[in-house]
Amino acid sequence: MSTETLELKYVKHLAIPDVAATLPANTPSFTFYRHPTAQLLYFIFHSPDSASVQERMTHTMAIPGLVNVHAEVQGVHVDQKIEIHDPEDLVFETKDECIGRFRSLYLRNRFEGTESTYDNLEADRTFHDAIQ
Repeated sequence: MSTETLELKYVKHLAIPDVAATLPANTPSFTFYRHPTAQLLYFIFHSPDSASVQERMTHTMAIPGLVNVHAEVQGVHVDQKIEIHDPEDLVFETKDECIGRFRSLYLRNRFEGTESTYDNLEADRTFHDAIQ
């Protein structure tokens, strides 16, 4: 099994309009951005549709560990998570707003997501509801 490595690229004092320009065109990336006026820390998951399925899935699976474990251990609290597929979709909005296009999934007793559904969402609901 190969090892995946996250490379930290640190940029200080990046203007809001310039954040999207730092995102890579063809590979998924993670960005932590402190909004200069709102002082909220945004976690931006950029997953371009041109990336391979393996790359997108690997990055998606890394999010909980990165945000909920590693960042918290370092004393970094993310105020808002954003998922985008195209850099031009990046919009910073107020906390608790739905930001970006999220793929739909079933969470216990509710669906969450805005981008798409797939034929097995109902089967997922039945399966998850059966697990006690």
